Amino acid sequence: MRVTQLLVEGRRDRALLAAVLRTTGVHVEHVVDGRTRLPQRVIYQQSLGVAAKCLRDRDFDFAVPGAGLGPWTVSGFGPGPVLVGWFWRRFELENYLLDPTIQAAACGRLRWWDEAAYRTALTAACHERRYHVAARQTLVTLRTKLPPGYLLSDRPPEWEESWIDAPPTAAEAQTAVDRAVARYAEAVASGTDRTLVGADWGRAAEAVDTVDWDDAEQALVHFPGKDLAQALGSWLRERGESPERLLDRASTWIQDHPAEALSLLRDWQLLVHTLSPEPAP
Repeated sequence: MRVTQLLVEGRRDRALLAAVLRTTGVHVEHVVDGRTRLPQRVIYQQSLGVAAKCLRDRDFDFAVPGAGLGPWTVSGFGPGPVLVGWFWRRFELENYLLDPTIQAAACGRLRWWDEAAYRTALTAACHERRYHVAARQTLVTLRTKLPPGYLLSDRPPEWEESWIDAPPTAAEAQTAVDRAVARYAEAVASGTDRTLVGADWGRAAEAVDTVDWDDAEQALVHFPGKDLAQALGSWLRERGESPERLLDRASTWIQDHPAEALSLLRDWQLLVHTLSPEPAP
């Protein structure tokens, strides 16, 4: 199916993808609070007859797909999981802006630019800070095990409708509060058990130790791009640069040279093919 509308979670995502997809007929739209609202917006747009899908960062929420894009399916909109869009193979959009080939194109004429030195700085920054990635992964895993705040309900289940016909006394109301808090605290305690958290940490630390951080491609798949830009800060400041300017310069270059940028980024080529597949012969 040819997609005509692509919903994204950030303003930078929209600006870059609108430039790259300009000739494909795909309209790119930024959704405020995209992480939580993208699926609902996709389903709504489809209900209006729009061939809509969305694209989001992979973050720590999905395993690395084999190539290009991973499928994002959600439940709650039909009898089974629904494909609402895709997520990037690399950690997030900024990982593509930091790609050495993109930076070489964007910074190649600057006096300080040295692609070999940049690659070395990039891979070293990732390798030295790999346990930062493991720590974040552990905390994200933990967060998925904790009860969301709304489960601490202000309508304790034992009340049901009894409070209408039998108004609770102060003591009964306080007991209901204590029971609700106890249930919630028990769920939090089981989710934050130190043994279980330690096991999650061990798996995350082992995972980052298996990555070939000397390979820039692998580093850009696994290390959070925004964090990586900041980790390069000292190296950049020695050259009169900053993480923000590095990302902004790459963004500007891609918007000015979308076809060339597309030729440098395999994942983006696969995105175009996914959105606008060639008709079967």
